[in-house]
Amino acid sequence: TTSIKRELKARLECLKTYFVIADEYGAEWIGGESGFYCYLLLPDCVDENKFVENLRRKGILTTPGSECYIHSRYYKKGIRISVARTTVDEIKKGIPKLYEELAQMTANE
Repeated sequence: TTSIKRELKARLECLKTYFVIADEYGAEWIGGESGFYCYLLLPDCVDENKFVENLRRKGILTTPGSECYIHSRYYKKGIRISVARTTVDEIKKGIPKLYEELAQMTANE
């Protein structure tokens, strides 16, 4: 159990180092304090489903925010990211790719 906690803490700490960059794209991270999930709120100009699909093509699996809310009135556009099956190295490779895609999608607006 201790090694699992250590691994999770390392993943979350790594992920959090990228949180400050989100503001440059009009996005915002929620979570990352505990558990396996974080949520990235996307700017209005980004098509959530297209963003998820483009990331999938790059080997980054995320969940559309529309699938994360019990009722649509609580929905906030974004994506959910899990660190449960990742490594620190995968996070270091994947999050910059996520931001590259976000930059491309926000540059068109």
